[in-house]
Amino acid sequence: MVRPIAPEAAALMDRWRERALGLLQKPVKELVSSLLTYEFPTLSPTQIDVVLAELESGGSPHPPAKKPRKSSPKKPFQIGNYAQKMIVLQVAYFGSGTLGFAVQSQRELETIEGSLIHALRHTRLVDPKAASKDFLWSKCGRTDKDVSAAANAVALQARVVPDYAKILNRALPAHIQVIGEADAPKLKDFSVRFNCVSRTYKYLMFQDGVDVERMQHAAALFVGKHDFRNFCKVEAVTAATRTSWERNVEKVDLVQRKDGMIEFTIKAEGFLYHQIRCIVSILLLIGHGKEEPSLISELLNVIKHPRKPVYDLADPLPLIFYDCEISTEIENQNLKFHLSEEAGRIVMENFTKRLRELTVKKEIAQTQIARLQETLSVHVEFQQLAVPRNVAYVPILDRPAGKTLEEMAALYEGNKVIDEDLDD
Repeated sequence: MVRPIAPEAAALMDRWRERALGLLQKPVKELVSSLLTYEFPTLSPTQIDVVLAELESGGSPHPPAKKPRKSSPKKPFQIGNYAQKMIVLQVAYFGSGTLGFAVQSQRELETIEGSLIHALRHTRLVDPKAASKDFLWSKCGRTDKDVSAAANAVALQARVVPDYAKILNRALPAHIQVIGEADAPKLKDFSVRFNCVSRTYKYLMFQDGVDVERMQHAAALFVGKHDFRNFCKVEAVTAATRTSWERNVEKVDLVQRKDGMIEFTIKAEGFLYHQIRCIVSILLLIGHGKEEPSLISELLNVIKHPRKPVYDLADPLPLIFYDCEISTEIENQNLKFHLSEEAGRIVMENFTKRLRELTVKKEIAQTQIARLQETLSVHVEFQQLAVPRNVAYVPILDRPAGKTLEEMAALYEGNKVIDEDLDD
C-alpha cells in the first residue's frame, strides 16, 4: 500500500525521480519506479541522496541499512518497587485427586497450597523467589487429601492490584478458584488461622437405609464444650505437646435433602485432626442401628473412657470446608469479602464446566450399569450400597482401645531421649 505524501514532499520527490530516471537505461526504469514510489516515502532526504549517489555511480540502489536500536537491558523484578498490602483471599476447590491443602516437598502442584503459591509467584503478586513466610502467608483450614472447600481462606502480603481474583483465576487450574477478596484487618501479627473465630464443615451421605431421626438425636449430643480425644486421630507428638483436647461445638444440623442425600453440618471455632470424619463414622453406625445414640455421651466421658476404641474413619471425599469467619476485632464485625462481576463470571463458568464433566461421567456409569443388567440377574440399589454386610459386629465399647494420652506422651518423650542419645 502506497503511503500518502505531503505536497511539498511530492514536489521534492518529483525532482529526485527525474534525476534518477535520467541516469538509468530504459529496461530498468520500471524497477526503479517501483522503488521510488514504494520505498522513498519512508526514507529521510539524506538517505534519498545516498541512493541517488549510488545510482549515479552504478552501485546498488538500496539505501544504507538503518542502525538497530539498542535495547536496554531488562530490569529484574523488584517487589519493593511496588506498593503492597495485607489481603485475605477466599478460595474454593475440588479436593478429589489432590494431595490435600498443605504443600508437600517435590509435589507442590499436586496440593492446593502449592498451586496457590505458584500462581501468586507467576503473576508476580509476590516476589517469585520469596519463601511463603517472607510474604506473611497464613491459612485458615488445612484440609486433607480428597477434601474439598466451598470457602477456605488464606492471607498474605501482596502487590497492590485492582482485582486479585481475576488475575489469579487465569493462572490457577480450573479446580481451584479465588471466590472473594478483602483487605486484611490492620492488626499486629494478623493471621487468618488465629483470627478465624468459626469454621463450618458439611458432610454428604447417601441415605443407605439409615434412620435419620436416630442420627439427629445423636448429633445433638455433640453441641457444647467437650473433650473430643475419642473423636480424633491422636499422634504421639500431639499427645506430648497439646494442652487441650476440648472443642466448643456451636451448631450441628443433620437433614435429608430432596435429592435423597443426607447433609450433616457442624460449626465450631476449630476442630481436632480427623474430628469430623470420626464423628460421621460413629453417626453412621448409629443410623444403621449398630449402636445407640447414647454411645456419643459415653465416648465424650473421657474419665470413664480414657482410651479411644478402634473404629474406621469416614471417607474424606464427601467432606467440604464450607465456611470460615475471620474476626476484625471490632465488636460483632467479621471480615466481608467481595468479588467483581467479571471474576465471578469466570469462576461460575469454570465450576459449571466441572459440573457438566461430572454429570457426563455419572451418565456413563449409569449406561455401563444398564448394559450389565441386560445380562445379569444381580440388582444393586443405589441408595443401599454402603449398608454394612451381615458380619459379626463388635460393639465400639467392646473393641480394643489405644493408649491413653499420658501413655502416648511418655512414649514420645522416651523416643525423643533415645534420638538425642543417638545424635550424641
